[in-house]
Amino acid sequence: MVALSSIIPSIPVREVPDDLLERLLKDLDLVEFSPIRCTLIVEILQARWSEYVRAEQPTEEEFQQIVYKPLLPSFDPSTVSPQTWQNVQRYLYPTLSSVSSPSGRGFLAYLETLPAELHFDEDAMFECWITITAAAVQSKQLGIRSVNQEKMKQAIWHADFSIRLKAFSICTQNEDLLDERSVKGIKAAFVYNAALHVVG
Repeated sequence: MVALSSIIPSIPVREVPDDLLERLLKDLDLVEFSPIRCTLIVEILQARWSEYVRAEQPTEEEFQQIVYKPLLPSFDPSTVSPQTWQNVQRYLYPTLSSVSSPSGRGFLAYLETLPAELHFDEDAMFECWITITAAAVQSKQLGIRSVNQEKMKQAIWHADFSIRLKAFSICTQNEDLLDERSVKGIKAAFVYNAALHVVG
């Protein structure tokens, strides 16, 4: 896996075995090398898109077909294993946050339009939103002023501690640390978590 991560970015996409992406997606439930595997998946899809763009005039629909659609089976929490879902949330979503389509829409905007049969419930969608938002803020692709403030309030006061931690990271790891939104978010996070500690 380590060798693949060194080779794939430096060779033409046409030389990458056609079934490699399928095999990487099949192994998403494995713990070992999960971050490298998810990065490779996105790199292969991006390389396929770059190759396509050289020959065609790209459209939003074609981008979704080439980059996002191969991943859809891995995004259904009702059918994948718990370990696959964890790896998707922890590694694949943040990697996809750096990918933008021809229209400038990010992966989260696409995910919100997925058909209902993928069984994305409200909790899964919210976890997806906070994961991608945190990754985008930390990588300086998104500023605190562009983050949905109503959702941020929900995240800061969320029952799931991992979501609260991601909300806290958005408030503390953005470029506008002294912005009113950042300061209020940090204060709210301290107040809520202190209350939880007091009540045991």
